[in-house]
Amino acid sequence: MKHGIAIDHPAASVKNLAAVFGLSVAAGMVMAMFGMTFHLIGWMQKSGLVINASMVLPPELMRVPYIPIVGFIVHVLFSGTFGVVFFVGIIVWKRLNLPGSLLFLGLLYGIAIYVWNAGIMAPVMDIHPPFWQQDLADALSGFVARLVYGVGLAVFLSRWVQWPEFVPGIKS
Repeated sequence: MKHGIAIDHPAASVKNLAAVFGLSVAAGMVMAMFGMTFHLIGWMQKSGLVINASMVLPPELMRVPYIPIVGFIVHVLFSGTFGVVFFVGIIVWKRLNLPGSLLFLGLLYGIAIYVWNAGIMAPVMDIHPPFWQQDLADALSGFVARLVYGVGLAVFLSRWVQWPEFVPGIKS
């Protein structure tokens, strides 16, 4: 295939997609360290673990020991899934010959995830108000954490993942 990715291409292998998932989780852990730091210094009102756990736990189970364990599992699943979506999205983006470096696209992806999480999903799930109604430090710390995730994805995936040949400029 000249501009497609065959199912038997190394970039589409289970091993490569598992690497994408794992590296995305690593980028998510870096983001979580920023988020936890912002929470501990008082810039974020709720910790990411509490926010994540509240997505799946009923109110009667929102207590220790469930919050850290469930919050961590949700964070790992979201980080990995968002990373695989980013990987596939970059392949489609480059297949369409659209411009943009991987780092720039990682920043855009971080912004998109912030808008999706803090502007749409969290308010819909009644976890917290949309970012435009939050205290500035809370909104900015969440924004910075998502930018860190997007850049982390770009850096990690550019270095340690097999990319199709038609994705130029990315080390495989």
